[in-house]
Amino acid sequence: MSGMNQAVSALAPHFSVIDGVNATTQTLTGISPDDTIIRVFHFTPGATATLVDVTTHLEITDDDEITVDADYSSDQLLVVWHDGTQDPDMRQAITTLCLRFTLIDGVNATTQTLTGITELDVLLGALHFSTKASITAMAELTLPPTASPDLSITDDDEVTFSFDATNDQVLVIWNDSDATALNSYGTLALQIDLVDGHATEKALTGILAEDVVLWTGHFSLKTDIATLDAAITATAAAAKVTYSADCANDLMMVVWLDRSA
Repeated sequence: MSGMNQAVSALAPHFSVIDGVNATTQTLTGISPDDTIIRVFHFTPGATATLVDVTTHLEITDDDEITVDADYSSDQLLVVWHDGTQDPDMRQAITTLCLRFTLIDGVNATTQTLTGITELDVLLGALHFSTKASITAMAELTLPPTASPDLSITDDDEVTFSFDATNDQVLVIWNDSDATALNSYGTLALQIDLVDGHATEKALTGILAEDVVLWTGHFSLKTDIATLDAAITATAAAAKVTYSADCANDLMMVVWLDRSA
């Protein structure tokens, strides 16, 4: 199973959206050969949007550079990676990570409620899906400490958009500084898998009952994505996940911690 199988004592996760290319190199600013690819997803935008795991088709080949071995031109790649360089100019790894994933509605250059977040927390990623009713595009939002970020924490339970995201959705990935709010873990083996939906349960190689499901994204449909929600949850069991509701014909993104690594 590809991904971050080996646990690390601190994690600096990045969620980068870049343009696809045809079997050649592409710029991914900040990445280096010392870093680790956790997972790569190929997003085909447009009226028949799809999302496919292509982790085995991408490698880090130089500073600020990745290389793919297939044709992803005109499409996008969502690259989830860990910064292992600890360059002071890069995002620093967090030793007590308490990852949260929250899907919120976009607004037009104003504040939006994000329950549980505080000004002490850290934004780690923000994926912009447009539109909410029919996903045809995906983008990465800029975050602090970038000058004039697209999204920032401006108060407890509040984030602020600096642009018009009306009718869209944003998946906000953040670290909860209050480790009592959710379980936090001193060692981390982060896994992100795309799994087919089902009426009850689906096989997921490597997962065990003692592993921790952090978030489940429900994409409908698998071959023609229309919407994203978090209404259907997944529970870990031996080599499978059990769904809280019928999601046959759909696609599930399961984010989980492998506690056996």
